[in-house]
Amino acid sequence: MIKLGSSFKAQVLTVISGTAVAQALSLLLMPVLTRLFTPGDFGIFAICSSFISLLSLLTTFRLENAILLPKQESEAEELMALGIWCSVISCFIFSLILSGLSFFFGAKILPFATAGQYVFYITANCLMIGIANLFGQWHIRHSRFHVFSRRVILDRASFVAISLLLVNKGPLGLILGQLGSSTIVAAYLVFEGRKYIHVKNFLFERKHLIVLRSYTAFSVKHGIGTLLQIAAWQAPQLLISTWFSIDLVGKYNLAVRILEAPLTLIGNSFSGVFYRKISASPPENRPNLLRRVLKPLIIFPPVPLAILSFFAPSIFALAFGDEWRQAGVFFAALTLLYWWRLIYIACSSLYLVLNRLGMDAWIALALLVSQVSSVYIGYYLFGNLTTLLVLTSILTTTVVGMSVFWIYREVSLRASET
Repeated sequence: MIKLGSSFKAQVLTVISGTAVAQALSLLLMPVLTRLFTPGDFGIFAICSSFISLLSLLTTFRLENAILLPKQESEAEELMALGIWCSVISCFIFSLILSGLSFFFGAKILPFATAGQYVFYITANCLMIGIANLFGQWHIRHSRFHVFSRRVILDRASFVAISLLLVNKGPLGLILGQLGSSTIVAAYLVFEGRKYIHVKNFLFERKHLIVLRSYTAFSVKHGIGTLLQIAAWQAPQLLISTWFSIDLVGKYNLAVRILEAPLTLIGNSFSGVFYRKISASPPENRPNLLRRVLKPLIIFPPVPLAILSFFAPSIFALAFGDEWRQAGVFFAALTLLYWWRLIYIACSSLYLVLNRLGMDAWIALALLVSQVSSVYIGYYLFGNLTTLLVLTSILTTTVVGMSVFWIYREVSLRASET
């Protein structure tokens, strides 16, 4: 039976320890933010964050994930340079699109009105995130996981610090906190990589177009799948902001933020290291490695999550203030879904390993359809946000569970062919 090597465990622990500190800091200070900012402030911030999550994926054309692939260092640097140029051009285009949507539809659709009001902060944030993602993958390529670990601590700490300094700005304080933290993180990653990167490779040349053509299929396939994935998870928030009050959007956003903490801690932090490990493993060893990863994620969480969900409304009221009690109800309604989303994130990098990016896109589309359709059905049949979220959780968990089963089945089939 394959064993997780000591170097692999050390890399995982390095990344997770930094992420754990960052999440602990964020969770400890969140009660301060919820007492200084209103649910409405968090609602506006949530809408901007949804647009940032969607658009930041497109800024680099997903070229950051290709940085791990080339054998030649010069080609990896050219991919980084190309990604930065794509980010600058994309963010300019995004600003025009968001301004147009706000102008034509802002009077009737709140998310578009909000995007138009904060368009500069949204696009600037996307640019900083794009640069941070590119340099972050560069550090992973060179096994500099301690840099990645510090990145997440710096991100959380600077967001909270800047938001607290700008508390009198209302929702703009939270938005500027996010922009400031993204800028600080991007600057840190660039600074840490200064000795290993040749500046001349970042000057735009014809060779960058050749590199772009070489990775067009990768960018398109991986970009479509990832965009649909993020759209699936951001669509409910945008739809809820269209139909329900901005205060409810803020409470929903807080519930999601708390639920996403373990996703960042275990899922996103682990998946980067896991991707590097399993892509280097022979196909016959991958099923055992995947089982060792999935087993604890499936067996251990159910009982603690059930207890936590039962007491969630009281916990939220005590921790964040009584006006946030309803956020605890939303937390309980979504617990099942986010548990399985954690499992899915942990193994989703296998689409790249198996070269099945097309399947990744189809599953992401299924997730998007299940999320949007369940929100629509829940709203028009029940008109109640809690019931809507329960329905969304059940339907989307079914799709996520089937996706995890498909990944495991595909890995096992590839192993049997060798």
